[in-house]
Parts: sequence; C-alpha cells; structure tokens
Amino acid sequence: MKYNFSFQLSQFLLLFCLHAFRNPHGDHEPLVGRAALPRRPNIMNSTVIERTLKESEPAALRVWTEKRTVFFELTDGRIIGFPADRFPLLAKATDAELAEVELRLDGYALRWEKIDEDITVPGVVAGRFP
Repeated sequence: MKYNFSFQLSQFLLLFCLHAFRNPHGDHEPLVGRAALPRRPNIMNSTVIERTLKESEPAALRVWTEKRTVFFELTDGRIIGFPADRFPLLAKATDAELAEVELRLDGYALRWEKIDEDITVPGVVAGRFP
C-alpha cells in the first residue's frame, strides 16, 4: 500500500492554520474571514437574567375575587380574570377561602394559604389551565 504523505501534510497544515488563526479570546472561533472584534464581557449573570425575566414575564400588582372569579391587575395595566372552577382546589374552596388570595414572589404567583394552592401569574396570562 502506498503511503500518502501529501494527504497527511495537508491535514497537518489545515489543523495548524485553524489553531494559528484561532480567536485569542479562547472561544475557539477562527478569525479567518472576519475582523477581530474586542471580546465582550460575560454579562449574563443572575442580575441580568432577573431583570430580563421581570421585563418579559407579566407580574401582578393586586389581586381580588368577585363571586367565583379571580382577578389581578398586571404591571402593564391589563386586568385578567379567570373562573376559580378552572383549578380543582379552587373549585372546592368556599367563597371566603377563595377571597383569601395573596400575591407572592413579587407579583409572579397567587397563593391561597388555607387550601395550599399556588398559581403562577405568567401561566394564567398564557392560558395554561389544568
């Protein structure tokens, strides 16, 4: 079998070029074909994620019940209401138990302590009911 030296040399040169023109910032993207851009700092920390979540997910300012309907007002001014019977534990609750709803998690959750029920505000806004 004939030894193919030129093929191995071309492989070596290719790997050498890829390594030589590798991005010096360590993200292993070759710089060939694009200008070397300054490295951006890694800004995806928990503060940025929390801020992004608060900007994109709806949160409630206040919550109340009327008859068997639960209403909450969102930070953007919308008022959302849903029938309590859409959730099994709320359907079994009395009107007095239903009225004891509280906002939790900075307006991202509704909580009924006596009946041990939690419902997320973004889930209701998105129409996710059991």
